[in-house]
Amino acid sequence: MSKTISHQLISIQRLLLFLIVMGWSLSSAAQLFNVDIEVVINDLGHARICESRTVNVDRGTEGYIKMYDLQGRDVGELSVSDETGREFTPVNPWIVNGTLEDKAYKCGIYMAEKGKELCWGIGSYGHHTHNVHYTLTRLVKSYTDYDGFIFTFYQAAAPYAQNMHVTIKAEGKTLTTENTRVWSFKHYGTIYVTDGVIDVKTTRPFQSDDEKMTVMVQFNKGLLHPTTTVDKTFYKAVKRKALRGSDYLDTEEMDAQQASKSSLAGLSSGTSSMMDVLMLILLIILAPVVLIATPVLTMRACKKDKTMHHLFGNVKGKADNWFRGIPCNGLLNHTAGIYFAIKGKKDYDALRKAYILRMIYAKQLTLVNVPGKKGGMQKMFLVAKPEHVDAMSHDYGENLHRLLYKASGDDHVLEPNELKTYVQNNTKQLVPLAKSLKNSLQKDTMPSLMRIEPEDAQEVFGLKKYLEEFTLSKDRTMEEVALWKEYLVHATLFGITDQVSHDMQKVMPDFGEIGDLNNILIDPDTLALATALATATGEAYKHMDYLITPRTYSSRSSSSSRSYSSSSGGGGHSSYSGGGGSGGGGGSGYR
Repeated sequence: MSKTISHQLISIQRLLLFLIVMGWSLSSAAQLFNVDIEVVINDLGHARICESRTVNVDRGTEGYIKMYDLQGRDVGELSVSDETGREFTPVNPWIVNGTLEDKAYKCGIYMAEKGKELCWGIGSYGHHTHNVHYTLTRLVKSYTDYDGFIFTFYQAAAPYAQNMHVTIKAEGKTLTTENTRVWSFKHYGTIYVTDGVIDVKTTRPFQSDDEKMTVMVQFNKGLLHPTTTVDKTFYKAVKRKALRGSDYLDTEEMDAQQASKSSLAGLSSGTSSMMDVLMLILLIILAPVVLIATPVLTMRACKKDKTMHHLFGNVKGKADNWFRGIPCNGLLNHTAGIYFAIKGKKDYDALRKAYILRMIYAKQLTLVNVPGKKGGMQKMFLVAKPEHVDAMSHDYGENLHRLLYKASGDDHVLEPNELKTYVQNNTKQLVPLAKSLKNSLQKDTMPSLMRIEPEDAQEVFGLKKYLEEFTLSKDRTMEEVALWKEYLVHATLFGITDQVSHDMQKVMPDFGEIGDLNNILIDPDTLALATALATATGEAYKHMDYLITPRTYSSRSSSSSRSYSSSSGGGGHSSYSGGGGSGGGGGSGYR
């Protein structure tokens, strides 16, 4: 009995030892710690690529990089060295089935069925750094609108890369957010145009064969002169497919959809007789509509006349008397809502500019001189820190201040283009602020005519009348001059800033002791920058408004553990879910 137990214990010990050995063997499997790729593109669009791979290998005979589906490109001029600086000997043809010793310190290109594979011998097991150099012709192609490319620099295969860093340079050129746009797909990471180069990094190790490092770059015409030309736009040939299903917003498709909504589709060309027939059919169809619509429109006109008479005592929609205070207790949204409703036209750009002017007066925006990108000094806005940076508010001005501050970066100096780039690259994080901005904008700026109080309407249009006739008044006090800044804010909303500024300069000499005109009037440079910022804010708002509509989330999947971004001018997070199109390249690893 004891002998049987002894045999059982020995068997268990052997099993445990086997499991320990197996566990050690599995834990010591090959590991790819870092992959650093430097891509240098010359003026003709060809690239010289260096990949530095830090790896621990304990099996297999070679490393490899698959180059499949290159779409007219070609790869060659392979050279490899290791951490000791030893140059590997080129071998042609490369024998995939060779032994570890056969392949040691050798490299070559294997002609596989699907394309070329760059191969090099491991040499020995353990820790190594393999530096793989090769050329990739026609990486950048010339399209009718832009030059650019999409390419997969890494497709995950065991062992998966734990960290990856890709740097893309244009030989003899400085890449900027003005001449280069960038996107990356199918990995967790970031991509930016910074310090004259494109910088792509992972923020999480690769974990499956489905993950890739696919990069898409769009260059302005004239930056490079690629030898390969494509008779299509970059958008139609490359970008549209790449963005489809990704986390990025396809702004060109959005613009096209918006254009199609705002205009009727034109009829296709045909004979004049067919046009005559169509016109006759339209007349037959429209005649009853016109007969029905005419009395309806007449009734609406009468109703509007009645409403105007209720608000102003006349049907013209104009105040009879001046109002020299600030209407609606200074609530600019409420004032704008009344003005828009009575005028029958919304001008949100004017409203945004009015808010920006108010921010300038409140020292929330200050004009500063900073070094320009092309030399000399350039004027930009320095954005003061809001009292509560991340708090949401019902006040549009406060929310706008938060957006501008967030977009201004670490130096808090903001140029108009920087705002749009920030919104594009921080899409998901901005959803709460986007909703708050939309709610605060629409809360008071969309009232119906019937809900407007006569006193409010007469204040708004009474101030407009006063500002339009500013030089006629001689009875001014210190209290009124103290309101001149707000007068200019409201003049901006009404679209009469230039006229009111001119009138103030005209009458101010008579009131020199009452106020300092230099602290009231905004110089032309500041006004121009304020206008540009208002326009940029409007463009950024379009992106933000697109985020908070249901179609954003139904058409684009996202991960709760990361941020996603819209089309990137100069940087942002990669699109992990979907997108990327076909960028060439293939898997790589050790076998």
